[in-house]
Amino acid sequence: MKNKGFFLSLGWENIRRNRVVYGPYLLAGAVCVGLVYMISSISQQISATNVRWAVYLESVLNFCWWSCCFLTLLILFYVNSFVMKQRKRELGLYVVLGMEKRHIAAVLFWEVLISGISSILCGILGGIAVGQLMFRLLLFFTKLTQPISFFAAPKAVVYAAVYFGAVYLLLFLYDLYVLAKTDPVSLLHADDIGEREPKTRHILTFFGVVTLALGYGLAFWADAPSDALLAFFPAVLLVIAATFLLFTSGSIALLKRLKKEKGFYYQPKNFISVSGLLYRMKQNAVGLASICILSTCVLVTLSTTLCINIGEESSLQERYPQEIHLVFNGSAQKNEAAIKAVEQLAESSGSVLENSHSFSWAAIYSCREGDSIPLETESASTYLRIVPIDDFQAAGGVSTALHSGEILLYQDGGAPVGDTLTIDGETLCVREKVIAPKLLRGGNGMGESFLAAVTQEDFSRLVSKWETGLGEKLVRYDWYFDLGGEETAQEKFLTNLPSVADTYGTLRTYESREEARGEFYALNGSLLFIGIFFVLLFLLATVLLLYYKQITEGYDDRRRFRILSEVGLSRMESRAAIRRQTLLMFFLPLGAAVIHIAAAFRALCGILTLFQLYDTALFLLCTTGSAVVFGLFYFVVYRLTARAYLRIVQPSIREK
Repeated sequence: MKNKGFFLSLGWENIRRNRVVYGPYLLAGAVCVGLVYMISSISQQISATNVRWAVYLESVLNFCWWSCCFLTLLILFYVNSFVMKQRKRELGLYVVLGMEKRHIAAVLFWEVLISGISSILCGILGGIAVGQLMFRLLLFFTKLTQPISFFAAPKAVVYAAVYFGAVYLLLFLYDLYVLAKTDPVSLLHADDIGEREPKTRHILTFFGVVTLALGYGLAFWADAPSDALLAFFPAVLLVIAATFLLFTSGSIALLKRLKKEKGFYYQPKNFISVSGLLYRMKQNAVGLASICILSTCVLVTLSTTLCINIGEESSLQERYPQEIHLVFNGSAQKNEAAIKAVEQLAESSGSVLENSHSFSWAAIYSCREGDSIPLETESASTYLRIVPIDDFQAAGGVSTALHSGEILLYQDGGAPVGDTLTIDGETLCVREKVIAPKLLRGGNGMGESFLAAVTQEDFSRLVSKWETGLGEKLVRYDWYFDLGGEETAQEKFLTNLPSVADTYGTLRTYESREEARGEFYALNGSLLFIGIFFVLLFLLATVLLLYYKQITEGYDDRRRFRILSEVGLSRMESRAAIRRQTLLMFFLPLGAAVIHIAAAFRALCGILTLFQLYDTALFLLCTTGSAVVFGLFYFVVYRLTARAYLRIVQPSIREK
């Protein structure tokens, strides 16, 4: 026992002999290493160039790297627990043969060392091979046109090797802890210990239903985009808790209910499926709930990132309705000189100002209290803008005559107001609720927003009152226009525009659609790129859970089906029962995941509006397509993993 080569050869032989269990474990480790290496490598390549938005892309990729590190840690720990569970009888046999715990620890050390080195080497080599493709994919998604060359990143190799070396060290320490806490002799009989019939916990089932209803309610009743964003994460936590409660307690209550239905239960195919699931649901439920949560993560990530990327051009047009947007402090009269200077610049450069729109407005941030918006509040979740009715119509709004004290109201988010709206103690009558023109529709991006068209007299009076109360100037002048003329003339105009307009000291904001296009594409493209990495990780975890669940079920069912075969169950009946049980177990999480994303659809639509994406039909199409594609992938994985299950169970079924 003192020969270290003996433990090394024994560890290697264990991995080779248990390749059905260790094969996916090694593959999962290599994939995790490869993904983490590629993110780190691409981040370093971006930071080493002078490409525009390099700092932004690098920060996004660094966030993705830390997130992937955390997820890969969870995946490897979960898979390691399955591997150790399948080897309990083997470790118990070592004890019978005279090995002590320290000898078993030596074997585990070499197994973890071989697994870690193999996964790290294969993962880094695979990451280097696929890294260039992923790098080009990032450039394609972000539409970066600057020439960037791909190069190897030695630091990324070091980071991946050091991190996963620490991960496998933690796995080894965890295995030692499990070994130290376990009676060695009991390991030999671990597989023979059956599960007692679980008790029906109606209170947990009730809490599961209530928690699920609360989570769905939060996601459904959020009106404003900010409300949807704030409510989404608490809703996710509630739904995750409800999923585990319902799978662990609710499934048992349902199975016991089916057991009481004698006409249904006392049939061979139903009897075997229901009884088998009932006695092992306590351990199966956690795995099934985990598969459900991971499947939901795949659907949400894939559908949202696809929708953002496909609809990025429409989002850009929504965010920048015209090519140039200038915002000046003060009214049009106070900015006549600056406006004339811009027009002269266009004439001298050979450009033409087309489709020009301009209007004055004023805005306050407040917190709505029913149908009242006070001037001063501690929080600022309500954004209110007022605009003179003539300017409202000039921007493309409806033509309606207003009297003093009347408003045309457009509301985005929040509970609908009534027939009046009180602003700073002054009650105004809502003449009509309208759809604001695109140029006036944008709010502050968070919370509920209002746009009120008022008479010129009311506009001047309200603004004067607000400015006195707040002690600051509130009037702004917006000017939107498109550019015509030769491309060189447009470039000359855009180059000189900020300095000319700023000369007069009243230019507040300058926005150009073309200048913002690069940042816009960088944001949406990097989100899709990160989404692909997260989807790959979620898919990897889902596949591993499915595979090891099938393997675990196969070893648990092998002896049971052998006994049933000996008492008269035919091979055909056994195969039918197996098919029914596996279909029920492995497609239940997929169905629950589809229900989860359907319940979250409205909240996700609200969150997408923060990206200036209002195309609900596009998001519905992306969600449906993602569900269909993932469902097909899930079915293929199920069929492949079911073969591993059948290879374990079928030899124990005798032909009648």
